[in-house]
Amino acid sequence: MVLHDQVDWRNLEDSLALDVRLVESVFYGLSNAYNKRQHDRELRLHPESNNNEEDQRSNQLDEKLFAKADVLVALENAEGYLKKRPWLRVLHTRLACVSSEKEGASLQDFVRYRQRDRTVCLRDVRRRLEAIYADAKLSMEVEDKHKKFLAQARAVSPWCVRDPKWLHSSPARQLYGVHVLPPRHVTEEELQAQRDCVASHARAVVSAAVGLVMDKMLAPYLTRPKTTERRTGRRHAVDSARASPSQRQAKANREQAERVTQLRALRLELLAPTADLTNNEAEASKKKSKDGIARVTMQLATVEAQGDARLARRLLDHTIVQSGLRRAAEQAKRLGIMNEPWEVVKLWRDLYRTSTLQALETALDG
Repeated sequence: MVLHDQVDWRNLEDSLALDVRLVESVFYGLSNAYNKRQHDRELRLHPESNNNEEDQRSNQLDEKLFAKADVLVALENAEGYLKKRPWLRVLHTRLACVSSEKEGASLQDFVRYRQRDRTVCLRDVRRRLEAIYADAKLSMEVEDKHKKFLAQARAVSPWCVRDPKWLHSSPARQLYGVHVLPPRHVTEEELQAQRDCVASHARAVVSAAVGLVMDKMLAPYLTRPKTTERRTGRRHAVDSARASPSQRQAKANREQAERVTQLRALRLELLAPTADLTNNEAEASKKKSKDGIARVTMQLATVEAQGDARLARRLLDHTIVQSGLRRAAEQAKRLGIMNEPWEVVKLWRDLYRTSTLQALETALDG
């Protein structure tokens, strides 16, 4: 604890010696006052005693007890002690206060400590003053180390001519607040583009997580045949004995086709969660598209946009992307797989997607 309001020109050792001398003078004055009071009391009680008897000074002033209230009043009445000596003010404050640790939590401890600590001697006061100066010395050492560290950190080579203000792109605005630009108004299209970007990233993460979970969940169902109803062991054995080999083979083929269809639908759902790309044979026979290539192109764009129809239409607006998707759709038409979305997606990703992306990067870089 260093007092900055009044700095003493002496060092701490000299200040401690001076304050100790001042405190000793205060206790010496109190000792004389106590002796005079005791002498007057004895004269009143024993008038016949010798008045010429001189009061001997006590050589044990360090051990002599004085009332703490008298010590505080003597420090306050001393001329300029508390006004000019900051550490004596700290000593006065510590003597006037009772620490809560010594008081205790109960009323009995409080009363016991107050009754025991009503007196103080010069030795205790000197010890307290030395503790105050030790704390001050430690605080000053810490402050000096901190100042040296700051000076070392701020040290700049005399050969360095770089101005730290050059680190700012606009020193007038960033350092002094000159010509502060108002915040730029964000349009609805920019906000929507930001939302779409965040949504696409989130959709990709969710799709990958769902894909991992579904692969683990569907692994046991893909390795064993699917049963449509519960059967006991005896009835299942009878039915299997009655069924012909051709029926069993046809049933196995149907189950295998169902598993393949479900797996393709699941893969398409993971690629484009919100798009409806699976068309069964009944819907394909009812709704004949006039332009199958355009339909397949739109499906591929929807897969690339992860199910977002608006982003898919924006992809088709780009000439290079539309050309690559259309070539994949034409190849799917020649192969006769236009009604199989998963096969079309595999064809696009294996043969046309890489070359289309390379052409797009070249066009953007040029």
